[in-house]
Amino acid sequence: MIRLMDYGKEKEYLFMLSHVTGLGTILIRRLGEFFGSYECAWKCKSQDLNKTHILNEKRQDAFWEWHKKEDELRLEYEQLEQKKIRYVAHFEEEYPRRLIPYRDAPAGLFVKGKLPDEQAPSVAIVGARNCTEYGKQAAEYLGYELAESSEWYAKKMLRDRTARREYFNVERNKRERGNLYIAQIIDEEMKTDDLRI
Repeated sequence: MIRLMDYGKEKEYLFMLSHVTGLGTILIRRLGEFFGSYECAWKCKSQDLNKTHILNEKRQDAFWEWHKKEDELRLEYEQLEQKKIRYVAHFEEEYPRRLIPYRDAPAGLFVKGKLPDEQAPSVAIVGARNCTEYGKQAAEYLGYELAESSEWYAKKMLRDRTARREYFNVERNKRERGNLYIAQIIDEEMKTDDLRI
């Protein structure tokens, strides 16, 4: 179990660990558990990291290469706030409870705006921050199609006389990175026969 003395510091060290090439959520968490905190994992000595047998030689090399970029990483972390981006760590209350059961759920999330309501059906398109043009286009297309199919379903529900009297409001938020459309379906009590989108 990881000791969490200072959430702010732990988040920053988790952020730095998540940049190390070849380190995924599982390895990062194992390092945190082995050393007792992400700060201790980041600050460990070479011989101590070697003793863990968690990282192979290639990943250890990447770990030490990223250590050389610590100042850049700290600056990037500080600039998140200026860009109105929050880094939500897996140990924080705000972290989506739906992700917790998954062993390889992200150790941290970059959030612009607010996370969807835990009870509302939602879809997330997850990908690399520096994705290819094809990746951006594919994500935009998928997001658009999901939003459109939600709209179609809502209209179908309204036409169906046996359906409950409810409507779906499709909320589209264009995301800065990759121009992703995130569609969230919110179930509300219907006030009129109109479909408001």
